[in-house]
Amino acid sequence: ILVAQWFALQYIFLRFNIYADGLSYDSSKIFYAFLHDQSLMLNQTFLWMCLFTPICIFLWGVFQSHRIAGPLHNLKLKLQKIRQLKDISEINLIEETQFRRSDYFHELADEYNKTIHHLKDIVDIQKQNIAAIDSNVVELKSFSQSDTTKKDQAA
Repeated sequence: ILVAQWFALQYIFLRFNIYADGLSYDSSKIFYAFLHDQSLMLNQTFLWMCLFTPICIFLWGVFQSHRIAGPLHNLKLKLQKIRQLKDISEINLIEETQFRRSDYFHELADEYNKTIHHLKDIVDIQKQNIAAIDSNVVELKSFSQSDTTKKDQAA
């Protein structure tokens, strides 16, 4: 595209020169000097554009890739922490994740946070169930001990 633009510029200035020759302008006229100066200016501008555009595209690409790779890396680290847990009751040590405002995949972070909350709720319910079972076991032990002491006293 850039090469086609350069050729288009050269063609335009060539057409102006042909037009001036058709009007029988003297080659020392200011018109030819003006065309030459304008051609140099546009060629320099074109050269700077050719140098500056790839740099801008590269920087934009790096920025965009960080908006994608950053959240995925963040989520990967959080999932690795979960996988390293020795016991599910340690799930309370896992914190929520937050992505930068300019990042992509905010829905993924929300879903991860909902899942962590759900797991924490399940762990809390399981802890309550275990506590209830423990209290029932203690109650059964005390009932069993009182029953055996009554049998011993009756005998």
